[in-house]
Amino acid sequence: MVQGEKGRGHDVPSDRAQMGETLRGMVAVFTAAFTSGFAGVYLEKMYKEVGAQKRSVWFRNAQLACFSVPVAVIGSGWCDGERLRANEGIFQGYDSIVLLVIALQAAGGLVVASVLRYAGNILKCFAVSISICNCAVATTILSTNGEHGLSSSSTLGIALVIGSTFLYSNAL
Repeated sequence: MVQGEKGRGHDVPSDRAQMGETLRGMVAVFTAAFTSGFAGVYLEKMYKEVGAQKRSVWFRNAQLACFSVPVAVIGSGWCDGERLRANEGIFQGYDSIVLLVIALQAAGGLVVASVLRYAGNILKCFAVSISICNCAVATTILSTNGEHGLSSSSTLGIALVIGSTFLYSNAL
């Protein structure tokens, strides 16, 4: 979302327009959280099925890829159709960094599938939360050389995540 600066004399949104943008952003966040929760529960159900329908993690990942491949093909045709037709290929612009990111994402997907299969959706959410906290701390340390600390709200959020993880693990 792009916001205009206030007090510059141009592109200053009215209060009504600002409220509409805020509402749209909140609806987008809640929709994403809602669908993510349902997707996590559904994936856990799929991975932990019993009986004749039980499939391997590899088979389930291939099934899920069947939904993403058509979307990716349509998106690449929409954005880079001319370059694709000019025989530049679908791997145009790839370098070693891009290939590394792809490999890391693929490995992360397999780790998530394994966690869902053997541990569950709630533990996956805790792992993601702790990972985000670790990234925030590492980014703060590495990008500012430790000169600027985390904000108080970030520190409180990290403390709540760590506390909830310990409370959940002790309740088992």
